Amino acid sequence: MKKLLYIILLSQFSILTSHICMAQSALKFTQKNETYELVVSFISKGSGIDGKTKDKIDAFIKGFHKKVEFEVCQMGREGETNYLFHLKELKEHERKKFIKELKEQILDKEMVHVEENKLFNSRCRG
Repeated sequence: MKKLLYIILLSQFSILTSHICMAQSALKFTQKNETYELVVSFISKGSGIDGKTKDKIDAFIKGFHKKVEFEVCQMGREGETNYLFHLKELKEHERKKFIKELKEQILDKEMVHVEENKLFNSRCRG
């Protein structure tokens, strides 16, 4: 009886691990290796990203007087996300204004980083 129970448990474990492996292999990743004018990183320290600040940044970008193009690079399992901006559609004074005002949105935020002229070399889910 114990032997039969052991065989059943072992087969169930084998099926479960094969499904997990298939699910993980279904995720597709792309490699980014470019320099961006601005990179906004929403990081996590074990409990997910700062969703309220992300919403605030999203609203700022959407409400900026000119449409700003950016790429979204999702990385981790806790919502870690990077916004990658070339800012080519903005004139020099608009770029400065956009960067300055975006930085003002996160002055006291530990879980959001902003870097200028950043070589972004990472894998993105998607």
